[in-house]
Amino acid sequence: MGRYTKYSGKVDNYVGEKINLIVDEIKKKIPGLYAIIVMGGFGRGEGAVEIVNKKPRMINDFDLYIITKKQISDDYLEKLAAKCSKKIGVGGIAHPEGFEKEYNFKDFFHIDIHCLPKGKLKYLPPTIRYYEMKHSAMVIYGDKKIVNELPKIKKIPKPEALRVIMNRMVLLLMASSPEFIKNPELMTKDQKGIMAYYTAKSYCTITEALLIFSNNFEPTYTARGKKLYEIYEDKFPTLAQQIPDLHKKIKQFTNYKFKPDPNKIDIIKEWEICRENLGIIFRYCLSHFLKKKMPRNWIRIRTILKKELFIPYFNPYASFVLGKLDNIFFRNIVNWAGQSYMSYKYLLKLNQEFKRFPYQFLSFKDPGVKILYIAPLVLYSFNNKGKVNEEMVKEAWTELKSIYKMKGAVNWNNLKTHFMKAYRLYYLQKFV
Repeated sequence: MGRYTKYSGKVDNYVGEKINLIVDEIKKKIPGLYAIIVMGGFGRGEGAVEIVNKKPRMINDFDLYIITKKQISDDYLEKLAAKCSKKIGVGGIAHPEGFEKEYNFKDFFHIDIHCLPKGKLKYLPPTIRYYEMKHSAMVIYGDKKIVNELPKIKKIPKPEALRVIMNRMVLLLMASSPEFIKNPELMTKDQKGIMAYYTAKSYCTITEALLIFSNNFEPTYTARGKKLYEIYEDKFPTLAQQIPDLHKKIKQFTNYKFKPDPNKIDIIKEWEICRENLGIIFRYCLSHFLKKKMPRNWIRIRTILKKELFIPYFNPYASFVLGKLDNIFFRNIVNWAGQSYMSYKYLLKLNQEFKRFPYQFLSFKDPGVKILYIAPLVLYSFNNKGKVNEEMVKEAWTELKSIYKMKGAVNWNNLKTHFMKAYRLYYLQKFV
């Protein structure tokens, strides 16, 4: 086992050389640098590397946090990330950013660089990302003990599970279409490869969600998979009856995520099974979160979430902000203030895209929650034979019109394009 991957020797050294080049570039360009932290798979020693023609090919991204004295602008960090991408010979495009283009692994390997001022570390909110930063990330430059300044997160809020499930739904959506399901031969080798990889990532997310809801979260994919395998039948008896082999699928695809090999699986079949399983887990989590049984119909689920999700979704974060002052009155104020801020930030992004301020989308409700409950409408709007459910398309289109300017005919391809643009504008902002 290597430092960055599950491989040893040449493969792990190859990854290390790329990371060292990036670190050197960051050190040159960033003043007041306390530390550089590698997050995500490569930070946990679980980075995804596929062997192609006996050569390593890195998959997905490098996720880096720099700890500095002062905040550095996102624009500067994006330009720096582009330089780093060029330096290691990759395209630097994040898949959600360039989803309109045909996918290939080289162009779509990207580098994310986030900045955290040192003085803010102890005030960071209770998210999966900051839990991992404290317990499983790798400090590759600077003060190795700087993670000790991060807060101890004893319990990860349940909305974190809902958010990461939605993110995986979007990845499954990006890698698919009714045409691909009907005619897999239309897909390139890399398109098949990313569909398989996102399937594996989705099983890792299923693990995360269930462990959050059972208060058994672990800092690495390896430990999470092992924990869920141990507790699945005892902690989730209803799910174990519904999906008896889920923990085995998780074990299979967690290992696949570390060492991808699309030739070893039936990609379309496994994507379809994963999509179904992810939907079951999402309904399970929603039922427990809202304390209400969820129907199987995604349109009816959308109606429930539209009425009932906004306030409870933000309550754990509002409570964190308030600390000892937490009570229902102040929590509601912070909740709506936070949602209004998220909405305002999104409006600024819309203003940049459409070159005029989009007053018609003014709202006190967070667009991100709307995107969350629209995502399954889009993902599940076609079946395993590629047949499109026109009613779901129309419902998703109507919902999306409240947060994004829709153009063209109401059909599945236009819906996916507009949904992905709205998702890109909102979720690719560096809130954390």
